[in-house]
Amino acid sequence: MSKHQVFLLHGMGHHAEGWEAPYVAAIKLAYGQFPDLAARDIEQRVDFVTIHYDHIFREVLDAWANNAEIIAAASAQTGVPLSKLTKWLAGAGELKDNFAWTHAADVLLYRAFSLVRNRVCTHVARQIVDRLQAESAGGPVAWSAIGHSLGTAVLHDTLARLWNPHSQLPGAEAFAAHNAQAHLLMMVANVSRVLEVKTAAEPYDVFDTAVKPGFAGQSGRGCRYYLNARHRLDPFTVPKMFSPQMWPDEAALTARPPRYLSVEVDHIHQENVHDFAHYLLHPAVYVPMLRRLFGMQAVSDDDERDALARFRAFGPLQDQVAIELKTRLENILPSQAADWLELGKLRRAFDKLAKV
Repeated sequence: MSKHQVFLLHGMGHHAEGWEAPYVAAIKLAYGQFPDLAARDIEQRVDFVTIHYDHIFREVLDAWANNAEIIAAASAQTGVPLSKLTKWLAGAGELKDNFAWTHAADVLLYRAFSLVRNRVCTHVARQIVDRLQAESAGGPVAWSAIGHSLGTAVLHDTLARLWNPHSQLPGAEAFAAHNAQAHLLMMVANVSRVLEVKTAAEPYDVFDTAVKPGFAGQSGRGCRYYLNARHRLDPFTVPKMFSPQMWPDEAALTARPPRYLSVEVDHIHQENVHDFAHYLLHPAVYVPMLRRLFGMQAVSDDDERDALARFRAFGPLQDQVAIELKTRLENILPSQAADWLELGKLRRAFDKLAKV
């Protein structure tokens, strides 16, 4: 029988070859803390499958003659005034500075251009479908997916397209939600709602698609578990925060364990609280992840309590340093009413603060 296939999707910014190493290391570190799990090497149970889509943004930027042309086209497609988009770009990085095009342009390209968005989703869908079809030759294969930051939007939008009854994506016919249920969808620093596009051509409201949890084989439910992790000081998770009430329904929430679980953490072990590995340091994040990947008995209640009791909110930082950093992070938190354009401006402010 095939190993559990766990797809990893990166977030914003440039991601070179090997970007997945700290993601995998963070998951392995959490896994290794529990003797009953660590007795068996995680790689005997799981294949980590990296889904890289950053190159699509780089190719688009290389193909366009100049940045002004991109901004003008984005204004036409989104209805956002050209002056506002130009001001946004200046807020993300000086027009003459490559920063804007390596750290903020992916948000602009993904949200503003349907052709780019569809190209990214088609690429990601092909990677998932091909891998699962290859692995399922010997029988059913368990699979999960973990998205971080922009990767949460890409993961949602890709699966929403695959699981749409009218999907035109390759492999979609055999990939109906009830036939190809993911075991776990884990969204770390979820920005899927602020980047969602709801039009007649793309009717993908993040709360109404098949990308929601349910029971095995349940119609319209693409996964058995949905785990949402948010850091209270992560500014990217604030605009149009993913925080549904009674979602997807009462039965899923009252199930034991609940099919949808959202956790909030506020630890500060480093400046970059948006970092995937920083999220995975907290037992409130990694314990439910491990349980949903490897079974609810994988981590006992006693082990969970011990892990939470040992965990230090400020980690290696001195209290005063962490408190000062907390204040600086609080000062850049945006309004929940902010739109997707805020993500680009936030990236500049956050990266200067976190020195990433």
